[in-house]
Amino acid sequence: QAATLKKLKKHAMDKNPDEHHHHMNNSHMEYLPAREDARQSDETELQKKLGSIRDLEYVKYHLHRERKKIDEMEFSLHLADSAVSGSKHTIFVDDDEQ
Repeated sequence: QAATLKKLKKHAMDKNPDEHHHHMNNSHMEYLPAREDARQSDETELQKKLGSIRDLEYVKYHLHRERKKIDEMEFSLHLADSAVSGSKHTIFVDDDEQ
């Protein structure tokens, strides 16, 4: 057991003091093994609602963009149809002199 403690102390001394892990923010050291704080990890109801509102706004934005693309494509399709058919004016005359 003493050898294990020496090994752990050596490992602790070799550790980089600037090293940081996200897990370190919400963990507590006790006599028991480390555990994460459950209070910090749970989102509040307001945060959940705001997240769903942001998701909804994202979907609305992309729906608006797609509708705009569809409108532009339909408009260009109508222009293409009118260009292909062309405007034909037929004039009927009563005699050959006109």
